[in-house]
Amino acid sequence: MPNRPRGTLEIIESSAEDGSELFKRVVPILFGRALQGPYHGFALYTVQSGDTLSSIAQEFYGDPDRFGTIFDANRNVLDDPDEIFPGQELRIPQ
Repeated sequence: MPNRPRGTLEIIESSAEDGSELFKRVVPILFGRALQGPYHGFALYTVQSGDTLSSIAQEFYGDPDRFGTIFDANRNVLDDPDEIFPGQELRIPQ
């Protein structure tokens, strides 16, 4: 994977009464293109129990070996192509 700029986003919930910090979450961000060319759009797919990236690739592309296309388009939410979970929303390049 090419070296891409990274950063963080801080989400802070403050008290309405005194402005004190109640909750803070730091979310890592990977900057870059949303989709790799030559794709021009994507479908949204919600992961179901028992899904794998290969089974999703089979459903959308007719080829389970194209799971890498889906993985690359979802690097913002996936770190490992073998770890997807029911309820996750994935972008499927079209």
